[in-house]
Amino acid sequence: MKRELDNELRPFDISQVNAWIKIVNLLFTNPDKTLPVFYSDPGTNRVLGDYFFRIIKEDEKVFLQAEGFSNRDTENGFRTGMSDWKVVQPGIYRIDVSDEEDA
Repeated sequence: MKRELDNELRPFDISQVNAWIKIVNLLFTNPDKTLPVFYSDPGTNRVLGDYFFRIIKEDEKVFLQAEGFSNRDTENGFRTGMSDWKVVQPGIYRIDVSDEEDA
């Protein structure tokens, strides 16, 4: 990871089975924490890229935010795989998860 934060959860391998469900549950359980995630090569366990997720509350809505991409390939892969996400500014993406918080 590029940096360590006081409010950081343990780094999470995003290639795990059911990663999305686990990420959302971790963040809703720890709403004031940042979750570093990483991709690793299954053959070598070498980290290929990383970034952060966090919960953002704004205007009575709840968003999952991704930011801090370690390289352009990781960000491009995120954008390709997560097309429903909105660009807040370059390198920062959000998706409305207000309904998931109530579930």
